[in-house]
Amino acid sequence: MAIPSCEVSLTNNGVYNLGKIASGAIDPTKTKLLKEINGEVTVMCEADTFLNFSAVDNREGTASSIGNTHFGLGNVNGAGKLGFYKMKFFGATVDRVAAAVYSENKGSASIEATNGVYVEKGKVTGWATREDAQASGKFFQAYLAVEPVLASLQDMGGTPAEGTKLDGSATLSFSYAL
Repeated sequence: MAIPSCEVSLTNNGVYNLGKIASGAIDPTKTKLLKEINGEVTVMCEADTFLNFSAVDNREGTASSIGNTHFGLGNVNGAGKLGFYKMKFFGATVDRVAAAVYSENKGSASIEATNGVYVEKGKVTGWATREDAQASGKFFQAYLAVEPVLASLQDMGGTPAEGTKLDGSATLSFSYAL
């Protein structure tokens, strides 16, 4: 039996555009939660398979607040940090039937299914049954929302220059097998 091939697609090719943010919107000492942006992950496979993914922060070390769910938005003013974002994975279906999701340590022997999880660095995230098992199927869908948080002027090391880009980037690596 051959390993199935799968095609992964994300809304807008995985680009979440935060738009322009006026420098006056940046608080001197507090972070600011920006508008959540929703996207969708769709995976079509040739045969039934289990599916999960892991995330790597391509801007590691630039998050203004440290945490396994905090992905960096880039640096500004030298070592200043622009903020961070979290990715929420929820609303899953497998073969067009409602499913659950999970996020567990790599190699974990068991999973705990839930309706939604925050994607964590160093963990695998995937589709599950309501009975705490990985779900198998050919057609997987789920929402992947980005929750950006703007750092304070203090964390940025001063006012950013006009045109400074929030430059977060993560790689999602999908794994599937029989």
